[in-house]
Amino acid sequence: MNLSDEEAYSIRELTNSQVIELISNLDIKPLLILTKENNFTIEEDIINVLRKLGVPNYLKGYNCLVKSILKMIELGLDIPITKELYPLVAKELNMSNTQVEKDMRKAIEVTWSNIDPDIVDRLFGYTINVNKDHPTNSHFIITISKYILNKHKRID
Repeated sequence: MNLSDEEAYSIRELTNSQVIELISNLDIKPLLILTKENNFTIEEDIINVLRKLGVPNYLKGYNCLVKSILKMIELGLDIPITKELYPLVAKELNMSNTQVEKDMRKAIEVTWSNIDPDIVDRLFGYTINVNKDHPTNSHFIITISKYILNKHKRID
């Protein structure tokens, strides 16, 4: 499923499985089994990617994004985001599901207002048009998770 520039703005209308299909040109199976050794490296990689994207670490949504991406890598890319991932992150951070979603959305919006288009092209490819709108929380989390998984698959 390829999106033209005109269609890229409608990414918000896609389901999680459609977003996964869009960015699943990388065959990453099985998922990494997180151990104490590689968990630290994966979390560092997530933080580095978010820093390169320009996600402000002083926003509450930053920690939500780090935890969400880490949980998605740990539990699998097909985990239902709003029904399972948000509650897990909310419990871990002592927040409500709604607050997790809202804080992540705010962090992504702030990031997108100052983002380097070259970085967007490298990470998100044709799935998003940087000039139209920011990605959904699901799209953002899945894309970063796939990027980290691919990086670790090449290393291992």
